[in-house]
Amino acid sequence: MTATAAPFSALPDVGAELVVKYDRRAPGYTRYPPVAAWSAELGPTAYRDALAAAAVDQAGTLSVYVHLPFCPHRCLYCGQDVVVTRRRGALEAYLIRLEEEVDLVTDVVGQRRRVTQLHVGGGTPNYLDDGELDRLWRMLDARFDLTATEDTSIEADPRLGAAEQLTRLHALGFRSVSFGIQDLDLRVQQAIGRVQGAGARAGSCGLLRIRAPARSPSAPAGARAV
Repeated sequence: MTATAAPFSALPDVGAELVVKYDRRAPGYTRYPPVAAWSAELGPTAYRDALAAAAVDQAGTLSVYVHLPFCPHRCLYCGQDVVVTRRRGALEAYLIRLEEEVDLVTDVVGQRRRVTQLHVGGGTPNYLDDGELDRLWRMLDARFDLTATEDTSIEADPRLGAAEQLTRLHALGFRSVSFGIQDLDLRVQQAIGRVQGAGARAGSCGLLRIRAPARSPSAPAGARAV
């Protein structure tokens, strides 16, 4: 299957009033906390204090976010903090530093803390190969208790998500994949530099429906983010 351009006449008429309503600047919803909440006051000391506060309740649960900034190329619409590279050595160096940072964090919050939510974002996390994804999971699993993690998700580019890779992600423990599908119109895909055929989208999503087991709709409340 190939992506085809839908005629503009087939697109819904949202109306001028709705366009005017949302024609304004807003913080990116994919960042937490949103950029509007950032300030110069949030530095290393404040971060360490927040980790120390999370360490007080050792019985409490944690939510963990890991950022993998690498992409094979830059999409023209993207405003995320990414590193475009084809050098696999850059990914290796980053994983080494990431492991050092995880050690610094767990030295404060405690080892083997129970995690209820784990999200890996980017960038393009599935740009990592199987060995690098295995290494990422092992470094987290060795320092956090992931046995009861109900919400394990990873962002992915469906153009890179071959069946073998999705099967590997499932075997590692990921139970949710967020595919970046910005638009179904081929003309828009070409304009933003992200052409992805309907076959790739349908194949990846279809495999995920087969692989994904039933899970609870949400993680326990009160988990702290680290």
